[in-house]
Amino acid sequence: TLIKESDFLCIHAILTHETKHMINENVLKKMKHNAYIINTARGAIIDEEALAKALKEGWIAGAALDVFEKEPPINSPLLSPEIYDKLILSPHVSGLTPEMERALTLAQVNCCIKALRGQVPETTLNPQAVRKWREKFKDT
Repeated sequence: TLIKESDFLCIHAILTHETKHMINENVLKKMKHNAYIINTARGAIIDEEALAKALKEGWIAGAALDVFEKEPPINSPLLSPEIYDKLILSPHVSGLTPEMERALTLAQVNCCIKALRGQVPETTLNPQAVRKWREKFKDT
């Protein structure tokens, strides 16, 4: 129902074995002819060959992509001149607004300050390493 009735399909998923090429020829053929796909998640969620074919043959109206299966998308079928007018492509930076850049910088600074104080930053991905990290710097 979602695929058949949506005017816009926005992809917000992680790339897993199950989500790779989740948007394929079969899915694209079920979409409305005036529908658009927006993908800012992971490029391989959409089968680029199938999307290019869908745009060329008019199965859907267009797409906006900030991610690609291979980056940069040098040999992507999405770079075909036949479908330029149906695509908005950006180089995997659509989320980098001035506000986001400032927030990221502040987050990095706060992590460094915590680490220098001997505290573990909330965003630590390998907490099992904290004990060794503390041992390494306990005498400094």
